[in-house]
Amino acid sequence: MKILRIILYASIAITFCWLTWWVLPNIAFVYLEEKGKPLPNSGLVMFGYDQSKITGHRVVISIDSGWSALWAGWPCILVGALVGLGGGFVLGDGTRRVFAVDTASKEAIETAKEYETSATLKLAYCKYQEQKLKDGFAKLAAENDALVMQRVEMRKEKDLLGKKAKNSDSNELNKAKTAIQRLENKIDKLKEKSVDD
Repeated sequence: MKILRIILYASIAITFCWLTWWVLPNIAFVYLEEKGKPLPNSGLVMFGYDQSKITGHRVVISIDSGWSALWAGWPCILVGALVGLGGGFVLGDGTRRVFAVDTASKEAIETAKEYETSATLKLAYCKYQEQKLKDGFAKLAAENDALVMQRVEMRKEKDLLGKKAKNSDSNELNKAKTAIQRLENKIDKLKEKSVDD
């Protein structure tokens, strides 16, 4: 913005110098009497010629040259300024809109990049957490499989121990029955002996 201001002020100064030394000394603003006024005894008159014949004249009331011509021509300057301001407004508004669109586009791109960076970081964090959960689930599944295998082994051992207990109970019961049978046979033999005696 500083450079634009410097360029603007320099162009105003250059225009002022150009007008003062090269343009305005050769420009005059002439006030004329109405058409058909008689020629004055003294003063300035403008004549019109066509093929070396005078076609008409106008009496000059006054002539302003230099900066006074510029001030005398204020209606022309006003019309020029209005045209310039209108064009400048349209061009300035268009430039402002283009500048605003460019600024908004740059801001939108920067915001999108920030969101993209943030989303990338969040995605990486989510993938890390997902992998961590998958590893945790795999570990839990492995532990679950190991526990299932232990349970199966323990059931087999329980069944085996149950069978052994039944077998040992029935063996012991058979042994006890056999021992009782022997003792009963001995008792019977002893009773027979004692009855015989």
